[in-house]
Amino acid sequence: DTILVTHNRDEAYHMCERLALMDNGHIFSHGNVKSVFSCPKTVAGARITGCKNIAFAQKTGSHSLQIPEWKLALTLPYEIPEALCAVGIRAHAFSIQPTAGPSCHPISVHFCGEMEEPFEWILQFRIQGQDKDTPPIWWRFAKETYPKELPKTLYFQSSDLLLLQA
Repeated sequence: DTILVTHNRDEAYHMCERLALMDNGHIFSHGNVKSVFSCPKTVAGARITGCKNIAFAQKTGSHSLQIPEWKLALTLPYEIPEALCAVGIRAHAFSIQPTAGPSCHPISVHFCGEMEEPFEWILQFRIQGQDKDTPPIWWRFAKETYPKELPKTLYFQSSDLLLLQA
């Protein structure tokens, strides 16, 4: 067995089978590397694993929540934990096309920036009604899929929403 200490999430993802996330000298999440990345459980874990879109959230019912900063109220097909304090959604989770079913959430968007990377684009947007002084939301996609016309609506799946605790 070998212990690798790194601040490079790509290196950790590629080289490790198991992962422990630390903050201020304390392990706050550990397990199979893919499980930790797909379900980081905490705000710190989401940030460390590269989630760019994180906002405060409030549980409003057993299956419902509000995200005030994003002006969203969502109903999810699964129960929301009592300890919920924030949500995250990874930049690659958005799509132009909806999928069938109640797990697909449409959002009206206004684009406000773009960043070109070697193999991808990052478009920044705000959800309709989102305050201009709040951070924009990131949408990341492969260069060859840049839309000919920017959509007015993007979609994400309930399963892509990270329910986070402090």
